[in-house]
Amino acid sequence: MKRLGLVFVIAILGCGGGSSVTLDQFPVKAATAVCAQNFKCCDATELAGKTMSDCVNNNESFLALFSGTISDSQAKGRASYSATQMGTCISGISALSCAEWKAASDPMTSPSCTAAITAKVASGGACQQDYECTTGKCVGATVDANQNPVDGMCGPADPTVAIGQPCTSGGASCVSGAYCDSTSNTCKAQKAAGESCDPTGTGAECANSCDSTTSTCTCYVGCSVAGPVTGAGALWSLALLAAAIAAARLRRARLRRVGRSAAPPRGAHRGRFGTL
Repeated sequence: MKRLGLVFVIAILGCGGGSSVTLDQFPVKAATAVCAQNFKCCDATELAGKTMSDCVNNNESFLALFSGTISDSQAKGRASYSATQMGTCISGISALSCAEWKAASDPMTSPSCTAAITAKVASGGACQQDYECTTGKCVGATVDANQNPVDGMCGPADPTVAIGQPCTSGGASCVSGAYCDSTSNTCKAQKAAGESCDPTGTGAECANSCDSTTSTCTCYVGCSVAGPVTGAGALWSLALLAAAIAAARLRRARLRRVGRSAAPPRGAHRGRFGTL
């Protein structure tokens, strides 16, 4: 994987500038925009043991797999990728203030980012990824004994529950940017970086993830090589290599699904954009 000088990376790749971002360019440009915000906004404790180059390289490697998945979907006529819209998405990430960065949910799940992929498969059609379905939900996709993909079928969208409403019915999820609070059994807005959280839970209460050492929601987004973090928002993780950007919102909603109580192992790094 290419290692570029920090100044060159930020100056040339970090800001989309409103220009088009091709599918080939997407991994490094998106990774650089996210990592530049990390190192601009997060405090020294959260950045301990991390470097800009490692952040870019680690996230780029995950996103390169996503871009391959998107390319395959396009080849099958199941989804389309907009280079112009992705440029707008990445420019928006780079333009966030630190206050906005710390309060935001997954930056890649903003409307401008999810609009970069357009689903083309109606309910009942064959699919491999959620983002291929106009309903946002692909059911039953898997692989056979030889690891060849086996199509699923686009199904109806999951029902959602608004902030302040009960979230005790099975099969429903809190809206994007919210989580199901197990104490009140109602959907609540996710917490920003620096707010207290329960490190023994799923981490869904944080917009990003919960640091198991400090019991606070973190600022740092993405794959890293350090930091005892737990969380439900593992957007760019090994568990999601078969997914892509437009599926991110549904992924987070499912992790907030009523009744989900299993917590990841303490010490595992499960941030918004990766699990290591």
